[in-house]
Amino acid sequence: MNSFASPRLLAIVEGETEAEFVKGILEPHLVSHGFSSIDARLIGGGAKTQASWGICGWKTAETGIVHRIQKDKTCRLTTMVEYYGLPRNGSKAWSGRAEATNAEFGNRAGIVENAILQAVQERLCDRYNSQHFALFARMHEFEAILYSDCQDSAKSVGRMPDPVKWATVLTEVVHVVFR
Repeated sequence: MNSFASPRLLAIVEGETEAEFVKGILEPHLVSHGFSSIDARLIGGGAKTQASWGICGWKTAETGIVHRIQKDKTCRLTTMVEYYGLPRNGSKAWSGRAEATNAEFGNRAGIVENAILQAVQERLCDRYNSQHFALFARMHEFEAILYSDCQDSAKSVGRMPDPVKWATVLTEVVHVVFR
């Protein structure tokens, strides 16, 4: 069987909540849509205590991402990180984060994603395969989305939430990015 016929997905995540979301919500959904397995790993690797969950510096993250891509060339890799939690200055600054600070709100995550992608491509050179790595940087804390009142939030922007549509959109994004 071709390794791409039933791909695996590894999500590099910020913390326990994101890892539980990947395993509990995304995994069953994506497996039902053709993925053989879905896994989540905390960014920066290694065992972390509850007090140390969260974002690490870019060099640590970059090394972990590059290592995972090199280690398993048949696995698709994505990230689940929060834009506002990414360090923008100093030795831990994430690629693109400082440049994105003054950009229009809707462009900030994309600027960071493009900068990270470019940095990973530069590290991997000709070993980089765009079908195996796609970033996801969200603007806000994941828990804020989980614990917000979706009905009230939707009313404030004139739209009603549709959980089926949300799952469908997630599936479409994963399939477009990794197929």
